[in-house]
Amino acid sequence: MLHTKRKLSKTTDTSSSIPEKTLCQQRQPANGERDDEILKDETEFCQLITKAGYIFKTGGSANQLNVDQAVFQRDLRKSLKSHQNYPEVIDEFLETLRNLLEDPVRLRWSLMPTLTTPNSTSARGENQDSLIRLLLGIDLLQELTDKMLEMLEVVPTNFQCDIIASIPDIINDSDHSEVARRLCDLLLESRELRIPILDTLSNLNIPSETVTETRATVLKTLPSVEIEDLPVVIKFVLNNLKPEDAFEIISELRNNLDFKASFPPANSSTPRKKKNNLDFKASFPPANSSTPRKRKASDKTDRGAEFLTIDAFRSILRFQKTVCDNWIKVIETVKTPAEHKPLDLLLLILLHSLELRRKPVESLLRNKIRAGNFTEVLLQVTFGSHSEVLEEYSPSVLNIAEVLLKSLEPIISYFGSTLYQKAFVTFNTFCKQEVISNLVTHVGSGITAEVDAALDTLVVLGDQTTEKMASFGTFIKSILDFLDNLTLSQIKKVYTVLSVLAYQGGQEGHKLQDDISIMIRKQLTNTNPKYQRMGVIGALMASKSMAAAGTSTLTHSASTSSQEAVTTETQQKIVELLEMVRSSTARTPEAIVLFYDELSKVVLKGELESNVESWINETIINDFQEDFIVDIEPASSSNLMAVELKHGLDNLSGDDGGIALNLTPLLHKEENMTTGRGSFFSSKERVVSTITLASIFRLLRICEQSQHGSTLEGIDALLGCPVYLPQSSALAKFSTLSNAEKQLICTSYFHCLNWFREILNGFAMVGSAEIKEKVVLRLRDIVEMQKILQQLLGDFPVYKPPMINFDHDNLEVQIPIPFAGSSNKTGGKRGKKPAAKNVLLLFQTGDKTSEKVVDLSAYRVFFRELDLDVFVLLQNGLSLKISPEISNNDENDSNLKLGPSEIQFLLDDLTRKLDHSLLTSQWNRKTAFKSRIDKKLGFSNLDLYTPLEITTRMVELLPVLCQILEDTSAFFQAIIAENDGVLDGHTMFSGDAVLLASCMELLLHSLNRILSWNGFLKGENRQLHKQTLQVLATRIGTLEGSQTGTKELLRHAFHYLVKFSESLPTFSSSVMLTRLLETLLLQVEDKELREELVKVADSFLKRDWLGSDGLKEKGAKHNQNIETLLRIQFMNVEDALKHLETFSTIALEDLVAEAGKKNVCSSVYPTLNRSTYSTFYKSFFHYLVDVVKSSACQAGENREAHQKCLQNWLQVVKVFKLLVDQIKIFGGRPVLASSMKYGRQLVESFKGQAVPLLNRLFRTHKEDVLNLLKNLQASTRYLQHVCNYVKGSKDAGLTRLVPPLRKSLESIIYLIMAMMAENKCKGAFWIGNLKNRDLQGNEILSQSTQNSVSVASNENQSEESDVIPDDDQSDVELEEETHTGSPALSEKQTKEGLADEDQEYESEDF
Repeated sequence: MLHTKRKLSKTTDTSSSIPEKTLCQQRQPANGERDDEILKDETEFCQLITKAGYIFKTGGSANQLNVDQAVFQRDLRKSLKSHQNYPEVIDEFLETLRNLLEDPVRLRWSLMPTLTTPNSTSARGENQDSLIRLLLGIDLLQELTDKMLEMLEVVPTNFQCDIIASIPDIINDSDHSEVARRLCDLLLESRELRIPILDTLSNLNIPSETVTETRATVLKTLPSVEIEDLPVVIKFVLNNLKPEDAFEIISELRNNLDFKASFPPANSSTPRKKKNNLDFKASFPPANSSTPRKRKASDKTDRGAEFLTIDAFRSILRFQKTVCDNWIKVIETVKTPAEHKPLDLLLLILLHSLELRRKPVESLLRNKIRAGNFTEVLLQVTFGSHSEVLEEYSPSVLNIAEVLLKSLEPIISYFGSTLYQKAFVTFNTFCKQEVISNLVTHVGSGITAEVDAALDTLVVLGDQTTEKMASFGTFIKSILDFLDNLTLSQIKKVYTVLSVLAYQGGQEGHKLQDDISIMIRKQLTNTNPKYQRMGVIGALMASKSMAAAGTSTLTHSASTSSQEAVTTETQQKIVELLEMVRSSTARTPEAIVLFYDELSKVVLKGELESNVESWINETIINDFQEDFIVDIEPASSSNLMAVELKHGLDNLSGDDGGIALNLTPLLHKEENMTTGRGSFFSSKERVVSTITLASIFRLLRICEQSQHGSTLEGIDALLGCPVYLPQSSALAKFSTLSNAEKQLICTSYFHCLNWFREILNGFAMVGSAEIKEKVVLRLRDIVEMQKILQQLLGDFPVYKPPMINFDHDNLEVQIPIPFAGSSNKTGGKRGKKPAAKNVLLLFQTGDKTSEKVVDLSAYRVFFRELDLDVFVLLQNGLSLKISPEISNNDENDSNLKLGPSEIQFLLDDLTRKLDHSLLTSQWNRKTAFKSRIDKKLGFSNLDLYTPLEITTRMVELLPVLCQILEDTSAFFQAIIAENDGVLDGHTMFSGDAVLLASCMELLLHSLNRILSWNGFLKGENRQLHKQTLQVLATRIGTLEGSQTGTKELLRHAFHYLVKFSESLPTFSSSVMLTRLLETLLLQVEDKELREELVKVADSFLKRDWLGSDGLKEKGAKHNQNIETLLRIQFMNVEDALKHLETFSTIALEDLVAEAGKKNVCSSVYPTLNRSTYSTFYKSFFHYLVDVVKSSACQAGENREAHQKCLQNWLQVVKVFKLLVDQIKIFGGRPVLASSMKYGRQLVESFKGQAVPLLNRLFRTHKEDVLNLLKNLQASTRYLQHVCNYVKGSKDAGLTRLVPPLRKSLESIIYLIMAMMAENKCKGAFWIGNLKNRDLQGNEILSQSTQNSVSVASNENQSEESDVIPDDDQSDVELEEETHTGSPALSEKQTKEGLADEDQEYESEDF
């Protein structure tokens, strides 16, 4: 019977608060008693816990403990073990506890923390563990496990969570497996208990099979997991992963975790979020939502969960190397932009924050950006959805941006620039300052590409976030102190951003105006032309910003009078500034030319008021006619040579007169002023220099267009006016003239050519039929004059043309090799073709051609830039005469059509412009050599337009390009038909065929550049992308309807372009077509098109291509093209490993069979010969390693996946052996380098991926494992001979590859040894002696014999490879008297080692 005893009052001494043991029974409290009685009864439970110091309450208050919980557990354990009825007392103890806990009140207080009595001095704190947790911490009472699991089925959910959370601290280790099984069952039944169950399972020691099953279950339910539960789920999934399972589990986790959808973007009401032009409507509540506060609270909760999730990732990545390595591999295997998620970028940023992972992460980022997988769109989505997290990791973000911006590849540098821009727009003020500081540091690096990228970023930020940037104007202003270290184009960017901030940046920017003005005046008044040109740039950028600021002020001005006052004041300042520039540079032709050119750009973009333009027309342009234009008079001559009128297009008769360009006489006058009377720069007369001719006309033409429309009626006489040039007789005897005469003739033709190019720029868009015809004639004059210049420069190679563009610092341009072709074959690199041999043939016209013809591409910097308007001439079409009976010319427009030379001239310039302006993710080969001429020169006018504007104009031109491509293809099809289907008939390499072959390659190049523009990935450009595809798709005439989807358009465009593969004349054009098809295929996932692309690439490799000289193609460019075709083939084939095995077997064995012939060549793949063998070999090895690193050779979790992976490894080792065996036959230096480099990578992958798999399958797939190891040993053994040979050759480049290769070869021996030992085959290893041998297997007697390892076999050693002698039984070369183990397995030892498992093995020798 239970009794109770009233608790002492608060005034009672606490030392007597614990009553003595008495028989007591629980009763209801009497009137006036408090419900806080102490439970006392005769049960063993009550006596034992009371003796140990626990006070069990019966009322509504917490239980108490008057000792520390550890002391309580110790005393209770001793009492139980020393009890006279042990172990029966355990059952009685638990039975009593079960009865007591049936009362919900008692159960509740038993699960609540226990209070420490005030008189306790040894306890750890005021609160200690609950009774249940304390009892479960005693191993003798662990029978409580079953009771706890039973209680989970009946108690409420909140109690269930408490019980589950206490399990790891309570149950015995022996019960972990059973508890885990029960919890896994409960995991599927209750979503509310999912998180506490996972948290508990993470702290239990459970079998791997259970963990695997639970992970699979959790991964399937991951899409439905609540946001706040993600951290626990991720920790459980990624905790303690096995290396062999990590790749597959991480892949599934990544696929099931949509990080973009899980977390909505931050509230866009803040100003800094308005810069993200992303549509997140689905993530926000509707405008009429009645619960804004709940939504705000929910967003706050989501943000907290997001940080916890990222922290969970970081903690796992920080301490688990396996997870880090495999997560990088998983991201690396994603091949298309559509498959990438913001999670990929976030994880890479987290990995980069770990110092040990920075290099792999940076390498992966470069590869992904280079391949077009990481795009600006992905960056926008990531910053739009996870800006707070990125801000938390801003140091890593800025470090990554810094590394990428430094890249020499434009696409990678652009990504780094975009990353900086997003960081500035999104992050807080402190981070903004770090961004600006980093960019200013980049500017001071002195590396041209890095400086340009940093300044471009500053210009974009200054234009888009002017007011925010103005706060950091002081940082940017510091660049003015280092202008001497910058190029002129970079100085222009500096002045652009500073002028925008100074005149459009509000109060903060206004402080910069005085500094800029002072700097400009100092530079303009300097007598050094270099600083004057800096001042010109600064003044014009300031004028442009002042005009824009004035326009902005007018927009916000209320009254008309105030508007007029602002306009007048702004215009007056601009005019004063321009007048100062004009007067300061009057005697410096270089500065005048730059002033005219830069001013024309400002006027062209409409950035000046009409009154300012009128002032320009009146004060600057009026001198043009007086300086350069003369009336036509009877033939006159200079003191040096006779001149005549040439290239006149107007029919002048009688006394009509006319005007002419006074070119050669003016040049002679300048020469006299310079050599006879001293420098004309110091003359008191007004300076008239011919180098200003083209620039002043350009300014005249642009002002005319701006003020009077595009008809150019006021200056149309200049289009057809003739030019005074040296007489033709002087050209005929050019080689006999003096150097001064040659100088005058060449300079005259250079200036005339630039004059015609500016004429072409000005009148190309005029719609008059008469004007169009004259423009075509001027284009023909340009092409003809270029041919004349080529011949003149061939006879006068020391000539340096006059510089005509002064918007760069490279005024002393060094002309590279002047001759395009040379008969001297000595001194060149072996196997390398002349740099531009095709150019020599390209300009032959049927007449006698000079032996010395110069490639004018080296002189591009001396020519005026063509505008985009010029390419409208391509609409005139191509004039062709396929045969005497067949022609595509119409009688009405034959004068307007362009010949192959004109088409080639325009297309060559077009492709260079597209290469410069449109960023793509194409696989462009980088060169380690620095060009003598900056490839960015000559595009200053093009840079006025954005890539979007250029692409839009190219899309309008696309039908014309397609028509020319079709006409060119028809030309070659007709030639093939005439030659009875022979693809390389003699007519393919003569006449217009060579020109049209070049045109076809340029056309395909242009199409590829347009279609691969990365701007198409942006949402706002998708319609333009669709329009581009529609142009191509409609060319085949099978497309119906205008609502066709993008995927269908891509398919039609692909089929349209594939048809040209049958009529390609050159190997380079076939490669360009293949790249174009690949570009389309990257935008759509289509298995059928992918197979067709592989077939096309394969057909090109199987064709015997000839160059324009009728000989087999060879050289570095040809090898690069082969490498491109092989890459496209291997990256798009469905089963890359099978294709690689088949391809390498057929191609290489076929070549080996013909190895004895002089001009050895594969009969199946004619492109494979001695000169291209190293390229094929390197590609085979490279993509074999790629296959090994892919998921195809990653072991899965089930038996079928293991078996498939084993078969893949058998194929890999087979191909590996085939490639290594090739060294004996074609063992050149490139082959050795490839075998050592990629051989080591393959061995390393074998160690990490194959060895664990073989260890699993050793007993069940013994025969396959042994065959694999046998083939591997033969290959690794021969690689040892390669190392010996390389060491003896003393080749520094190859020798550095020896140590890492040998390290890998040694380490794999120990791994295989460990595998054999684990499978009870340790006795199968023995040590033999390795004799050093050369590549053919001959013993190197001069070197000492070294110890190594080998394979034991009961079969005759002579049955080994016929290339490796009998006594060569080693895999690893060691130092003398050094012994190591090696996987050596004999039939007898294998059977002995596995006798206990009753395994039967056949005889194997490997």
